[in-house]
Amino acid sequence: MNPEIEAFFKEEEEAEAVKEPAPRPTTMRHPLLLVFVILGAAFLFWRSLPPALEFFDADAPGDCGDLTLRPEQRAAQPDLPPLPHKQYCRLQSTVDTLSILATGEEQRSIDPYKRHEGRRYFVKLAGDKVFAVFAGERRDVVNYRDRKSSLVGFQVDEVGRVLDPDVMRGYEGTARTLRLKYSIPDGVPIRLFDTTDDPKKRWPYLLVCGLMLMMIGLASFGLARLGLAAARRRRQAAAQA
Repeated sequence: MNPEIEAFFKEEEEAEAVKEPAPRPTTMRHPLLLVFVILGAAFLFWRSLPPALEFFDADAPGDCGDLTLRPEQRAAQPDLPPLPHKQYCRLQSTVDTLSILATGEEQRSIDPYKRHEGRRYFVKLAGDKVFAVFAGERRDVVNYRDRKSSLVGFQVDEVGRVLDPDVMRGYEGTARTLRLKYSIPDGVPIRLFDTTDDPKKRWPYLLVCGLMLMMIGLASFGLARLGLAAARRRRQAAAQA
């Protein structure tokens, strides 16, 4: 090969070898941005952690007992507290009123289950001021209501989540309507027993928590590298002085 051509290619190879490395992302070079990343990720982690932990409730639901025994328990213990807010548990009781508070629109369908798809029924349970929440398309609920023309006497023995509608965002109107409908004064605790709650649907919150932890770890690693680099530069400057 021509020596001049060889020399040209050799110079190109040497130039490629001494190219500067690609610059690091801007965020990784600015400690203030890294601090903001850590704070933002920590806030999202904190907000997502409670519903993420509810994912595991399905594996070990608590026991809220037989609601129909609450009057006897209250007679023996006048300061008996209401059912704990957000507890996922098994509860037994019976629907004891004719009236139903239904939300959602009835669908146009000859199928009785699809007709009530997406609706929610709020019904009063015997024993305390607790209202069960049923999915409108549940087969046992639809069949019982069609047969009896109401849900009075419908037996409840299942798991669900206890909710305090007075403190839950978005339930203010429901709490007000239930109090008016059943003549329950303000200040008297009421509870919802939501049988439609599925803890396993909380998996996106687990994913968010995992991603936020990863971001906190990466940003913390970036801060540590910047700190070590700054300390090294100070030592070098001190050695040269």
